Amino acid sequence: MREFRRAAKSNRRPVIATRAARDRYEPLIESLAAGLGREFGLEFRRQEGGPSKRKARVFVTTRWVADQPLTAFPDWAGRSEAVVRQAADVVGPTLPADAFAATPPDPPAEIERQMRAQGIELMRLDSDDDDVDVVAMRQYLSFRDRLGGDVQIMSDEDRTILSVIASVTPD
Repeated sequence: MREFRRAAKSNRRPVIATRAARDRYEPLIESLAAGLGREFGLEFRRQEGGPSKRKARVFVTTRWVADQPLTAFPDWAGRSEAVVRQAADVVGPTLPADAFAATPPDPPAEIERQMRAQGIELMRLDSDDDDVDVVAMRQYLSFRDRLGGDVQIMSDEDRTILSVIASVTPD
């Protein structure tokens, strides 16, 4: 349990004042939207919506939306990370180069052999298969800012959403 508590504490987000979060992250998300727009040739706009239903201890910036997924662009994850690192004071490691491979790798021959020996068939997803329904799948990148805010980039089949979330002290 001691190791678990240490791991949980090391991953805990710092808590800042609501005003400090707003002053820091609203301009940052606007700058990020402009930077990603230039990098990918997209136009991001503020997402209109009602008041946030989040708890009083969580601050979420205005969301910015583009009507095209970043995943449609080559090396989208690496390019996005470079833009985020220019706009925000990111802490933590960089993304592994193969984190978002275009196609999932085939299972190693030994694992495939073991699965067949147990009577488990591997289902291959080919783009020509008409009988396979793929549900909406979202790619998600998150980068921790030095003050504890998480810069989030969410890309699904028809849009990209940018936001920052931070833990704040209650007003």
